[in-house]
Amino acid sequence: YREYEFDEDMLYLFGMLYDHLGQDFRGFSRRAKSVKARCEYLETSNRQFKKAVKIFNLMLEKNPKSFDAIYGIGKVYRNKGDYKKALLYSKKAYRMSSGKAVYGIGLIYENMGDTKNALYWYKKELRDKGENDYGAAMNFLIFSNRQHRKEMRKYAEAVKKGYEREQT
Repeated sequence: YREYEFDEDMLYLFGMLYDHLGQDFRGFSRRAKSVKARCEYLETSNRQFKKAVKIFNLMLEKNPKSFDAIYGIGKVYRNKGDYKKALLYSKKAYRMSSGKAVYGIGLIYENMGDTKNALYWYKKELRDKGENDYGAAMNFLIFSNRQHRKEMRKYAEAVKKGYEREQT
């Protein structure tokens, strides 16, 4: 990627590529059969995420106000599970861009288990983009569906416990 260091678009693509590789290896680690394989996949995942951050930081050296670099770093930290850093960068990207990165902020809050703030940001995306925006509408519906399934699991568990008590 060094040969493209003055081409911000290419650097962004390389950064996103390494971020996706990091996500893939993280997924492989969850399905690995042995502890050793899990560790190797996680180590590889972390190396890919580090490469992505390195590329985005290179972009920031060239252009300290690069939305793509700041957004990219936030996305990498979100995918790594470092939600505190992810929020820091994603909110900075949001402030720089007049509304971009809203979905990512909602996703970070959802991953943190903060459904109140997640709902706020998902609704904000829907309001800002308009109810006819397919992506914003789908993001909101998918979040709502996940929350509904969680609620239904709670109720199903309560019904199961009640049934088991009646049987004894």
